[in-house]
Amino acid sequence: MGSFRSSLALFILMAIIGAGDAGNDTYDGRSLVIDDQHKILFSSSIHYLRRKAKSRGIDVIDTYVFWNIHEPQQGKVSHSLPIDIVRFIKVRQAHGLYLCLRIGPFIQGEWSYVSKILWLHNVPGIIFRTDNEPFKYHMKRYAEMIVKLMKSENLYASQGCIYVKQII
Repeated sequence: MGSFRSSLALFILMAIIGAGDAGNDTYDGRSLVIDDQHKILFSSSIHYLRRKAKSRGIDVIDTYVFWNIHEPQQGKVSHSLPIDIVRFIKVRQAHGLYLCLRIGPFIQGEWSYVSKILWLHNVPGIIFRTDNEPFKYHMKRYAEMIVKLMKSENLYASQGCIYVKQII
């Protein structure tokens, strides 16, 4: 149980620190304190291809940014409908939900083999999931693009609902 509590405390601390300016939001050893109120948040993975959460008692939506969908071909990026992640996040915010934005690049069992960014396989010298310069170059470009988009829309706390971002 101590390991779980330590992991939870570390996760919460990373969430508060890593999300940008979270205002006066803190962790007091028992729970998050958001807007001077103790909160115990319940999270669920619901991607922007899904509906309903708040009515089921969920406070935090955990969603991937699907690199293979947003950039199906190298350099051809799309954030418009039907894959409008900014709209998805703003709707969640309007419903009083927080968000854990999982930038990727890889999506595990929750998504089919298509989660692999197929055009990356053609990049000379690329080796996945290693300390590989070609992969790091493309991943950095992609992550910076997503972070810049979220910042330009004021979606990070304290202006928005993104409290956590994760790169896996």
